[in-house]
Formats: sequence, C-alpha cells, structure tokens
Amino acid sequence: MTTRHNARRCLAAAVLVLALVMLSAVRGNTQPPAADPVADKAPPASLAASIAASLASEERLVEALQAEKRQADQSASVFADRLDAYRTQHAVYANMLALHTVSATDLEAAGRHVQSSLVEIHEQQARVRKNLETVEQYRSGIKDQVAVNQAYLAELTAGSSKGKDAGTVEAIQRLIDLVNRKQALLEGLHQIYATRLTDLKTMEGMLTALSGKLEGRVQEARKRDFFSRSTGFPIQGGWEGLRQEMSQVADVARSRFSVTYLVEEGPLLWRSLRQVLAYGVLLVLLAAMGMARLAAFQRRIDQEKAFASCTAFQAVLYMFSRSMWLLLITALLFLYMQAGDYLPSPLIVFIFSLARIFLVTRWVMDAVDCAQKGEKPLALPARARLVRRACQGVRLFGVVYATLLFLAPEAGGLLFLTRLLFEIGALVFALVFWRGRKQIPDREAASAASVKHRLSFGWAVNVVCVGGLALELAGHGPIALYWYISWGRTLVIALWVGLVYAALGELRRAYQVDPAASNETAEAQGSPVWWILIRLGQAALVAASVVALIVAWGGGQDALMAMFGLLHHPYEVGTLSFRIIGFIYAVVALFITHMIAGAWRYLFERRVLRGSGMTQGAQESVVTITIYIVWAVGILAALHVAGFNTTSLAVVLGAIGIGLGFGLQNIFNNFVSGLILLFERPIQVGDDIEVDGTWATVKKINVRATIVQTYDNASLIIPNAELISNRVINWSFQDKRLRRKVAVGVAYGSDVELVRTTLLEVAAGIPRVLKTPKPDVVFKDFGDSSLVFLLRFWTHVAYFYAVETEVRFAIDRLFRERGITIAFPQVDVHLHSETPPPSTDDE
Repeated sequence: MTTRHNARRCLAAAVLVLALVMLSAVRGNTQPPAADPVADKAPPASLAASIAASLASEERLVEALQAEKRQADQSASVFADRLDAYRTQHAVYANMLALHTVSATDLEAAGRHVQSSLVEIHEQQARVRKNLETVEQYRSGIKDQVAVNQAYLAELTAGSSKGKDAGTVEAIQRLIDLVNRKQALLEGLHQIYATRLTDLKTMEGMLTALSGKLEGRVQEARKRDFFSRSTGFPIQGGWEGLRQEMSQVADVARSRFSVTYLVEEGPLLWRSLRQVLAYGVLLVLLAAMGMARLAAFQRRIDQEKAFASCTAFQAVLYMFSRSMWLLLITALLFLYMQAGDYLPSPLIVFIFSLARIFLVTRWVMDAVDCAQKGEKPLALPARARLVRRACQGVRLFGVVYATLLFLAPEAGGLLFLTRLLFEIGALVFALVFWRGRKQIPDREAASAASVKHRLSFGWAVNVVCVGGLALELAGHGPIALYWYISWGRTLVIALWVGLVYAALGELRRAYQVDPAASNETAEAQGSPVWWILIRLGQAALVAASVVALIVAWGGGQDALMAMFGLLHHPYEVGTLSFRIIGFIYAVVALFITHMIAGAWRYLFERRVLRGSGMTQGAQESVVTITIYIVWAVGILAALHVAGFNTTSLAVVLGAIGIGLGFGLQNIFNNFVSGLILLFERPIQVGDDIEVDGTWATVKKINVRATIVQTYDNASLIIPNAELISNRVINWSFQDKRLRRKVAVGVAYGSDVELVRTTLLEVAAGIPRVLKTPKPDVVFKDFGDSSLVFLLRFWTHVAYFYAVETEVRFAIDRLFRERGITIAFPQVDVHLHSETPPPSTDDE
C-alpha cells in the first residue's frame, strides 16, 4: 500500500509540474517579455554571433560575386570575338550559297562547320543559362533581406538610448551595405548573362537557318551530280591525270591520318559520342546477353560439325551469332551518325561504309555455308566457292571505293576506273554463274518450279550486271553505282525476309495444335501466346520488308512521309469522312481482337474454368458470352480507329436498324435466340438432344446457328430460332441418366418366374447398367402369340445404344441355355370341308 501511495504522489507531482510548464509557455506566447536591465544594456550572445556569421557569409558571397563579375568583364572581349567569328562564318557560307558551282563536298564541309558552331553555341547557352538561373535565385530573396535588415535597424535606432548598442547598430549597418553591394553585383551579372543569352539565341537562329539552306543545297548538288551525264572520257589527261589524282589522294591521306586532323576532329566526335553513349552501353549489354544465349547453340554446331539438317530457324541463329559484334558496331555507328543536329564526320562515314560492306558480305557467305549443310545441300560446292569469291571481290571494291571517297571525292578518274573494274568483274561473275546452270544437281528429278526459280535468279543476275555496265559506259556512273547498291540491298532484304518468314513458319508448325488431338494433347502441343507472337511477327515482317525495300531504292524519309501522307489523306463520301490508314488500323484491331478472343477462350477454358465444378455446357456459355464482349469492344475500337465519330456511328446504326426491319430480321432473330440459349441454357454444349426424331450432340452454339453432331457423325446446322420455337427433346438437360426398355415375348406355357429371374440376371450382368435405380421387369401383356415382358433399366446417355445391344445378346444367350422359347407370330388355320348331298335316282 505504501509503495502504491508513493507512486500516486509522484504521478500527481509530475502532472502538476507539466501543467505549470504549459501555463508558463502559454503566458510567454501571449504576453511580451518583461524588461530586463541587463538585456537592455547588451545584446544576447546568440544575437551577436548570428550577426557576425551573417556578416562573414555576406562578405564571402560579395567577394565571390566580385570575382565572377571581373571574370565576366574579362571574358566579354572573348565572347564578342567569338560572336564576330560566328557572324563571319555566317557571311562566308551565305555567300557560298549564292554560287552555283560549289561542289557537294564543299557544301557538306560548310554544313559540318556550321553545325559544329551550333553545338558550341548550345553548350555556351547551357552555361550562361545555368549562371543566369543562379543569379536569379539570389535576386529572388534579396529584397526581403534588405527589408528585414532595414526594419531591424529602424527598431534599434528608434528605441531609447539606454537600450541602444553601438556595436549592434554598426554591424546591422555593415550588413545592409554588404547586401546593397551584393544586389548591385547581381544586377550587373544578370544584365551581362541576359545579354549574352539573347545574343546566343539570335546567332543560333541565324546559323540554324543557314544550316537548313546548306542541307538543301547539298541535296540539290547531290541530285545534280547524280543525274548529270558525263559526255567526255572520265579520265582527264590520261595517265598523267591519274598520276596527279593518285598524288592528291596520297597528300590527303597524310593529312587525314595525321595527329592534327584527329585533334581537330576529336572534340566534335566526342560531343556527338556523348549523345549515343547510353545507347551504346545498352546495345553492348544486349549483345552480351544475346551472345550468352547463342553460346550453347554455337557449341552444338561445333560438336555436330554443322547442321544435321539445314532449317531456316537454325540458319537465322547461325547467321546472327556469326555477325553479332559486327552488327553491334554497325548499329553504334548508325546511331552516332543519326545523333545530334550536325552532319557526321567523313571519318565516321568511311568507317560506317566499311562496316556495312563487311556485314552484308558476312551474311551472304554465312547463308551459303548454311545452304551447303544437311543431307540435301541447296548449293553446289563450285557455286558456293564462286559466291564467296564474289563477296571477297565486293569487299575489295568497297574498301577501295570508300577510301577514295574519304580521301579525294573529286578524283573522278580513279573513281571511274574502280567502278569499271568492279562492273567487269560482276559481268564475269554473272557469265560464270549462268554457265553453271547445267550443273544443277538432280536436274531431271527436280521439280519444274525449282528449276524455274533458279533459272530466273540467273537471268536476274545477268540483267543487273549488264545493266550496270551499260549505265557506266553511257556516262551515268553515279546511277550505275546506285543500281548495284540498291540491288545488293534488295538481295540482303530478300535473304533475311525469306529466312525469317520460313523460320516463323517452322515455329508456327511446331506450335500448331492437331485438330484431332484430345484436350490434354492439344494443351501440350500448342500455346496461344506463341501463336499470337508468331502471327504478329509475320505481319510485322511483311510491313518491315515493304519499308526496307522503299529505303533500299532511295525512298528515304521523303518517300515514307509521302506514303504516310497518302494513307492519312481524308476522303469525303457524303457526310462521312474516312482515311485509308483508318481502315488499316481497323483491320489490325479486328485481327488483334480475333487473336485475343482465341487466346482468351484457350486460357479461360483450360486455366480459369478447369476445376470450377461447372458443367461443360455452363463453361461454354460463360466463355461464349465473354467472347461476345471481347468482340463488341474490338468492333467499337475498330470503328473508332477507322474514323467514325458519334454522328457517323448513329448513321451506321440507323442503317443497321432499317436493314433489321427488312432483310436482316431473320438473322437478328437467330442472334437474339442464340443469346437466349446462352443465358437460359435450355440446351448446352455437350447435351444429347432429339430433333425431329434425330439424335445428336450439341457441339457449338454460334451467333446465328447451333452445330450438332448426329450419332452417324453428320453435322447439322440448326438456326437458333428453330431451337427456341420448335419442340426439342433434351435427354441430358438435368441428368445424363436415362431409362431404356427392352421388350421380349416368350411362348405361352413358359415359366414366367424363370423369365423374370433371367431378365434381372441379364441386367445385373451388364457393367454399364446402373445399379441405382434398380432394374425391374414388367409383365406387359398377353399377346396374340406371346407373353410380352419389358426389362427396364437405367444407363448413361453416352452409350445407351451399346447397352441395349449387350442386353439383347445376353437375353438370347440365357434364354437358349434355360430352354425359354422366344415366341414368334403364329397363325392356326382350320379347314372345314362340306360334303355334298347324296344324289337320287330320280335326279
């Protein structure tokens, strides 16, 4: 008790102390503090320390701003010189645009210089903008700081002399002076940075416009050079002209591969490299993951010493694994060339050209290697060697020609001679390739289509090679080169499209479900996700091949934009407006809806509803209703992407209503009847029904009609309205069991108890006769020729015909064993003869 009492005392004391503290806090917040003579004589130590810290911070900030102001003033002349250099560059290149004799190479060099200047301007803008934002942050709070300090100084000076402290007033005054100096410095810096930012934006606009004009002139010059026809001999001055061009190439090579050139090009390369660095790291990681995935496949190839059979899927993996790193380098160079707002360096263009040439020839040689593998090689060794040598020749020509373009693009004689040698070599290759048409293996056994395709390819090679040489000799060297390059791109596109499409076909066949397979086998065979991905891959491959062919033949961005513009062009039909791209989107939406509906049916039936305890008919009804919902959403989405708005949909629905009122009422009636069948479920999928005396099993309830399959394996298509309005016997509506009756007649005089016992024994001996309800025997009637008995038993609807047959066989067997005679119709005929009356003698 004492301990508890002491605890209560301590708790009460604590509560009292807490209440006093809270009361003092409230009074302190509501009443001003009492005057303290000591406080009136001297400021608190904390206030003096705070003022001193503020003075030190402001002094450091003012010194930093003064240093920055001096640096800005000193760099003003450098900035002005740089602006003058940009203006001079603009003036020089603007005058260059006025000349019509400037080559495309000079215009490209001018464009690179202008775009390099634009990159520098962007970097300077970023620095100036950052400095300006810092200055504005300081300026945003300086007015409040000045107002607070002046108000505090006024409060100190307005008090009595007794409460004044000279040190505090002096410190506050110094703080105000520092803040005013800081404000003046910030205003000066703000004006400098704002002016510089305005000048940079103005110069950026001028150089951007100039860059656009230079790019347009480069395209014009390229087009002019491309379509210009050389009227004289391309090699000016004969061998002496060639020697001069070769010496020019050597001089340019020494300058291009010097340290000075690399130092000059280094900063520009690094600026653009920073923009694609993240993409490069991502591509390297993806390439490493891909190589890890393909490592096992590559090891299997090495172990098997090639392919056991040359399939398209294996060929794609083989070619991709062999060219992974070369493809990565080419992709990085492509991203580098596309990054930034400036033209790529000639060095990068040169390296990118070499990477493309080696990548394309690598693919062709790998494809030839794949064609030679397997039990039935698709290419002869001689032809395979010929194609490999041709690829090596293409590499040699590509290296030489790209080097000449990099070092001396104006060396027309050397370029012509290189092209001519390549075209002669291509013609020789075509003739040798055509000569080998007679060496096709099993030519007599090969199909006519196979031989025709090979001969067509040979003719195409001849036409390409002869056409390029004819263009070159006619003076259209650039067009001849474009001819060869475009056909080479087309060959590579056709190669990859054919291989990938065949590989997707192999995957589709691998995941294709056998229609005759059971549910378990079908589930093990197929996967709707893979089927959807394969179908989408085939559709994407077709679209990509069209775009790739357009780009391969020089379509580029303009042709693609024109094509897309045509697809997006609106067409007016009355009050309706539609676009071709809208219908394409609608078809794609319906195709995707179809795939989603199929995948949903598969997943919902085999994953969600399996094990739910619902009957097969109930599951089918739920799945069908959800499929209708999916299709309704898909159709609305297709109408939306096709461009039909609310008004258009109202018109369409009105037309549908009129059609329903006239010609489509039967279809609509069947559709509504199908919905009734799904919701009310008088019949379900899997039910055994009898229609007009025909027994059948319900297989599918569609939108318009129901498909049933008779016991003779014939499919009947019954409109849904007939199943709703006519009489239909459903033998498995509530229960799959049904009672069957077998009638048998025995001869008069038979032991009826033995007959009854035998019939019950027959029913008990049939395994598929249900034990509950029990079978029974009915003495039906005294017939004309027999005593009629009925054996009634219960069995399952799925095999009642077979059970009836087994029962009849057993009855016949047991009746014979036990001497029970099965009666048959008998007719007793009694003949009555009439005797004629005796004759008389009189008669």
